[in-house]
Amino acid sequence: MELAKAKELLDSDLTYTYPARFTDLQTAMKLGSEAITYITRLRACSLEHRQNRLPSEDSFINTAPSEHPIKRILESPLATEPKET
Repeated sequence: MELAKAKELLDSDLTYTYPARFTDLQTAMKLGSEAITYITRLRACSLEHRQNRLPSEDSFINTAPSEHPIKRILESPLATEPKET
């Protein structure tokens, strides 16, 4: 399972109001969601951590080069010169 999908599932289950006896479960789910957010941020900053996967995480590693944000801005309608009429 991918981290984004796991976080989505955990967050959707957190919206449910659990009975009082399941407060530990709800706290564990919140902790898991926060941990996934932390791991995602850590991988965005470090190539070394990007290569390591959790045991139950999908082994697919996206090696496609990312598109530079400037390229997207320059190609957007806001970046084009207005046409003279």
